[in-house]
Amino acid sequence: MILSTIVALAFYFQVSHCQDLLPCLTEDLTWDVEIATSIQANLTSLYECQATCSSTPSCTYFTWTKQSHPHYPHLCFLFTTSSPPALGCTSCVSGPLARDCTCSEDISCDVNEDNVITILTAIEYEVECQLSCLQTEGCNTYSWYNQPHPLHQTCFLFAECPQYYACDGCHSGPPACQDITTTPATTISATTTPATTTPA
Repeated sequence: MILSTIVALAFYFQVSHCQDLLPCLTEDLTWDVEIATSIQANLTSLYECQATCSSTPSCTYFTWTKQSHPHYPHLCFLFTTSSPPALGCTSCVSGPLARDCTCSEDISCDVNEDNVITILTAIEYEVECQLSCLQTEGCNTYSWYNQPHPLHQTCFLFAECPQYYACDGCHSGPPACQDITTTPATTISATTTPATTTPA
């Protein structure tokens, strides 16, 4: 699964020097509007647009226009295509479904006194947590939680993840999928003694 994700991400390996975006996202490019299946207005968040695409059966890629767009700010274009974006688009961000930006597993890192860099709350989307890890010096792994986990919308940034466990609503992974150099870790039962390997 991770190998196929990395291949898909190869089309989108464009990231700014300040790491404002995940490598799966591309700035200032889009697709021909003729192949757009839907256009929605007033989506003020890149992640909201991506989530809209992820929840739309026919959508495979999206383009979101920033507030700085000179004419059409905060529009969300949904596309059904398999090709990378090729048309210039000022103040646009394009990319795939959220699942194609992450390579997380359904596990949570154990917290110890040395491995937590910071904890963020009110993080609605996993890709936001992943980007925070990418932007944080020393972050090797993130853990993000959604419903039904009691820590839903909480994001932990870890320097390392030597122990972890499987749980519902848990998602842990590296800051960028192309950083993976080892085989994926094996998810373990929550009732089993935590493993001592780092999740891929």
